[in-house]
Amino acid sequence: MRQKWRTAGYWLCCVLLTMTLGLLLSACHMPIGWLIAALASAGCIAVLAGREFVPHKFLLRPAQGCIGMAVAVPLSGLASTTIAGYLGISAVCSAATLILCLVCGLALTRAAKTLSPATALLSTLAGGASGICTMAPELRVDHRYVALSQYLRVVVVALTVPLVLHCVGAPAARPHPAGSHVTLISSAAAIAVIVAAGYAGLRWKWPAPFLIAPMLVALVTQFPGPGQFVLALPSELNAVAYVVIGWQAGGALTLCALRQCLRLLPLTCAFIGVAIGGCLVLTVVVSAWTGVTFSQAYLATTPGGIYVALAASDSAAEPLVATMQVLRLLMMNVAAIIASKLLTTQKDSHPDEPREDPALPGVVRAGVGRPWRLARAGRSTSPAFDHRQRRLLSACATASPSAIAPAADTPRSPTRVM
Repeated sequence: MRQKWRTAGYWLCCVLLTMTLGLLLSACHMPIGWLIAALASAGCIAVLAGREFVPHKFLLRPAQGCIGMAVAVPLSGLASTTIAGYLGISAVCSAATLILCLVCGLALTRAAKTLSPATALLSTLAGGASGICTMAPELRVDHRYVALSQYLRVVVVALTVPLVLHCVGAPAARPHPAGSHVTLISSAAAIAVIVAAGYAGLRWKWPAPFLIAPMLVALVTQFPGPGQFVLALPSELNAVAYVVIGWQAGGALTLCALRQCLRLLPLTCAFIGVAIGGCLVLTVVVSAWTGVTFSQAYLATTPGGIYVALAASDSAAEPLVATMQVLRLLMMNVAAIIASKLLTTQKDSHPDEPREDPALPGVVRAGVGRPWRLARAGRSTSPAFDHRQRRLLSACATASPSAIAPAADTPRSPTRVM
């Protein structure tokens, strides 16, 4: 009972701290303020509690569905011809960004020996931070480092976008209209899609089913063009979903995990800089290809921060920004699933060599053979195994190596006996 009251007290402190930081960041007009506030609050509580502090799956699953539905909202007001016109440049830039992320992931794997290849790759994928961090706990990677590196990149992008726009002389960011398509019917339909598609993906054993399945349904239904029925949720409900996702990411940052992430912080910052530099190169390509200004082309190629980019884009370049950001986000989420599955499968197919038990010398193990294996199995499974094997084991352990070593002319090799 005392443990339950203590956990309830931790949650109360986490909620109060999240609300305080969220209101403060919202007053500063940061589009991802509630997510950052929840991540920081849950991280502080996890460090104080000395254990992971993660919400229950009954909160995580609806939150994942809300994030998946919100992905397709930027495309809801665009015509099919407009989206199709930007698919070429979007595919080229998304593929180039993915190649850059693969190179960064390989370099991070070589530089940080403690990270698995799947963890290094997921931490360097530029785009879809919320989706990647949401599915990371289900993909057999170090989701704590993935969350820290992904959200650190998003924060850096959110803070540097106004600076870049100011340096190139672009106008100030305008308020991004949200909730214009939200009605009671659309909200009810979106909730029904989240539940139905999520449980269908769970039945089909999809990775992160409550994120991927609603996302695919929303993209298919919102693609035809303006005037169609839009699956949208109120902004307040999306804010709550981002808070839950932030709690999931921050609650896993225990003191031990935070120390490891801090040791890797210089490498993390270096690869974030490489991602931003690579996207600046793509900005020149997009500006020359489409004829938009450098500032709007940069918003279309920023390594993450889709809502920051949409909030700062003008009406003329918003279709390009929305198409490129959403397509790259979808590509990065798919790449995260495929790459993590392939890398973990390769690791499982090449397991480490079994270590020799140092309890007896190698020559003793070679002489004992099958009785020694039975002794090891008996110690680990059943303490009361055959007494004859016990006597044989004790006799071999006390005998000299020459007495129990196999004869040189024995036709069966010791390895065959083992």
